[in-house]
Amino acid sequence: MDDPLSFSKANSSSAIRIEIDFIKKNNTWNLVYLSEGANPIGCKWIFKRKYNRDESIDKYKARLIAKGFT
Repeated sequence: MDDPLSFSKANSSSAIRIEIDFIKKNNTWNLVYLSEGANPIGCKWIFKRKYNRDESIDKYKARLIAKGFT
């Protein structure tokens, strides 16, 4: 079974909600208004499954990654 490649496919698991709650809890970022003329930094979700030794799914992982190269 492959890792999900889109938000809609991964949204069926709780991994996204856990990651967003973790970001909020740790004050990793604050929501602010974008200044006029400024360009926002893009982001991308990365989804992975972590497996036990018997190849059963242990947990789902989701990471929100900033595209800092832009």
